[in-house]
Amino acid sequence: MHFKGGTRLRNDLAQLLQLDPEEVCNEFGTMSCSESVHTVALGGLDPYRNQIFESSPTTGLSTTLIVERIALQACRERAERDVAGGEANPLIWRDVATSQGRAASLDALYASALGRPPAARERDGFESLYAQALAEGPDVAEAETGWATLSCLAVVTSTEFLFY
Repeated sequence: MHFKGGTRLRNDLAQLLQLDPEEVCNEFGTMSCSESVHTVALGGLDPYRNQIFESSPTTGLSTTLIVERIALQACRERAERDVAGGEANPLIWRDVATSQGRAASLDALYASALGRPPAARERDGFESLYAQALAEGPDVAEAETGWATLSCLAVVTSTEFLFY
């Protein structure tokens, strides 16, 4: 198994979540996380600035944190667009207030990201996460956006998605 690396990860997230690659993750809104800020930690090269001409055969200690940061930013962007109403026709997160809507949303996410439906235990875990999100506070819209973000994060940071 091989880690996707920064560019492939960014492009896969952009395609999956229908975001511009530059929207997937940017430091201070100006520098790409995968192409300039965290290039080496994600398995890339940096011959001009840091004289790194060969990529490491293994991932570094910070790679998991960086992957989660990139995925969280991308998932949050898609969740806000879909759940908070930024998109007229939501891509993944449709009607998350109902269990049928959440199930359909998870099916769409799993089909696009992993090419398979979620297992019953996975679906139960996401339903439990939804109940916890609602219990956290009175703002239902915020809980739904948070649930969609974290559900997406769980799927796109899985070994199944990150490695090929």
